[in-house]
Formats: sequence, structure tokens, C-alpha cells
Amino acid sequence: MNAITLADSLLQKITALEELIVKQSELIQAQALKIEEQAETIARLQTRIAELEKRTKKNSGNSSKPPSSDGLAKPPRTSSLRENSKNKSGGQLGHKGETLKQTLHPDIITRHVLIHCPDCNNTLSPEPLNGVVKR
Repeated sequence: MNAITLADSLLQKITALEELIVKQSELIQAQALKIEEQAETIARLQTRIAELEKRTKKNSGNSSKPPSSDGLAKPPRTSSLRENSKNKSGGQLGHKGETLKQTLHPDIITRHVLIHCPDCNNTLSPEPLNGVVKR
């Protein structure tokens, strides 16, 4: 290969590379504009999401809104944090219960006498007893 063809070949490569650089710089500028638009869209959507989340979290229990604005949906029930066990609830088989027994000779006797009826507010005058209920 002589020097002229080598120089010609190098010039062609240089022009091809310059064209590639121009195309790539145009592509980079277009991508930069697209990234800027997307960043603005993301910021706008994030503020919108925050606003909507703030709006949905408010109800009459945690704001000054009236209960009628809560809508028909009931708040979710809180579930128990206690772990499930293999035993049923209540007293277990074989467990001896503790019961307060009645005694024939109590230490203190307290009489609870009503003066007025709690329902109709009539006076309850002392009259002879009809009977005694023992519990």
C-alpha cells in the first residue's frame, strides 16, 4: 500500500467517525430532553400521589371531617396479635377451678335497701317481706 491510498483510507475513516460523532451528539441531546421531561412528569406525579394518599387517609376519626363524609366503607378491623394455639379458648380439661364458697357464718352482713324504685321512682315503704332470695 502506498502513502496516498493509506491517507485516503484514513480520511474516509475520519469522516465516517465525524458523522458518527454528530449523530451520537444529536441522539444524546434528544435523550437529555426526554430525561428532563420525564423528571418533570415524575415530580408532578409524586406530588399528586402524596396529595391523594393524604386525602384517603383522612376520616372523621383523625381529622375535623364530619362522620357523614366517611362513606359507607367500614374501617378495617384490627386483628389480634396473639398467636394461634392448639388449645381451645376457655378453661382447659383437668384444670381445677377456683370458686368462692358460701359460708354459714359470714364476717360482715350488709343490707342494701332501696328507698325509691329505680324504674318508676315510687317510694318503697317498709312493708312486710314476701320472701327472701338466697343466692
